[in-house]
Amino acid sequence: MGLSALKNNSSKIIGVVIHTSRYYENSVISDTFYSRIIGAMEEALRKEGYYMMLYAAESLEDIFHMALAWNVDSLIAITFKYQNYMKLKTLVNKPIVAIDLINKEKSDYVNVGLQDENGGYIMTKYLLERGYENIYVCARKNIGVDHERWLGYRKAWKEAGRDYLTNDFISLHETEQKRNQDYQMMTKYVCKKTALFSLRIYLRLRQFIIFRSRESGYRMIWGCRV
Repeated sequence: MGLSALKNNSSKIIGVVIHTSRYYENSVISDTFYSRIIGAMEEALRKEGYYMMLYAAESLEDIFHMALAWNVDSLIAITFKYQNYMKLKTLVNKPIVAIDLINKEKSDYVNVGLQDENGGYIMTKYLLERGYENIYVCARKNIGVDHERWLGYRKAWKEAGRDYLTNDFISLHETEQKRNQDYQMMTKYVCKKTALFSLRIYLRLRQFIIFRSRESGYRMIWGCRV
């Protein structure tokens, strides 16, 4: 790789920076979302003869300093807000692609992501059409892509001409021990006309709700994804 890189004036290295917006008990890599993306990127880059350098942090300044210190051909920025993505793009002056870009303000970016707001809208519209009167949104924080999904949720209520709950967002704790307490509390919502709309996949939440549903004699429907 060394001689080839010198000959082509290329490091053959792609830098990957992740801006985390919350605390992780182990590391960001333990998050299923990030681990799957990183694994898929590393495999794809390796097949094309590139190597990957990875850095994840909550501090944007740390990310900026690290990116400037790297000798990479280009960058991939994961879960950045638009303004921070543009700042990083200006600082490094190299090709940069975003994954799950947040708060998009203009169209001067390259992003690989989902239609989060529309997904939240479709899911909520489905639940309303099924006759649910109360819908609670569950996530750790009402920020980033989760906020965009929540906006879609509110849009569906407004379009239906119905009033949504003022306390419709249930904020889950960071640590697993505290989240288990949240899940226990949330089982009180299990009834025929109440739905829990989880913005992310929480296995323990699913287990708690299934257990309490069977105790109460209710049938749970899973598998509706957007």
